Amino acid sequence: MVKKWIIVSSKIGSRFYEYEGPGKNLKLVKSLENPEGKLKNSDLNSDSQGTAVSQGSGKFSMNNEQDAKSRVVEKFAKEIAGELDMSRKAGSFSSLILVSEPGFLGQILANLDSKTSDAIFHKLNKDLFSKKDSEILDSLKNVLTT
Repeated sequence: MVKKWIIVSSKIGSRFYEYEGPGKNLKLVKSLENPEGKLKNSDLNSDSQGTAVSQGSGKFSMNNEQDAKSRVVEKFAKEIAGELDMSRKAGSFSSLILVSEPGFLGQILANLDSKTSDAIFHKLNKDLFSKKDSEILDSLKNVLTT
């Protein structure tokens, strides 16, 4: 039997579901949280801004806030991809549907190994992480009937 997983992710968390077929509820297999994904850039930086000297133009402020947020998001995308790679190797699923907020889906995809990428049945660039299971299924009804 083909096991189809639906992965619903955002920068703050990810839920891995098994799709058991039409008329059935989603079965939660795994949940990952990224509490740092909720933090503002300034909360991620424990150091204060530094100052640097540029040739000919004097001093300027060094701002690493965006870099800190990007690092947190990239780390979480790698964590999700790693979990998916391990689950595929364990035979937990044979096909995947990835659903993620705009921008973050690409980061997850970039970190998957080639065999896990090949298992992707469908990708949806939409933030459904805060939605109920029934709303997730409703958003995917056209994909799940094919």
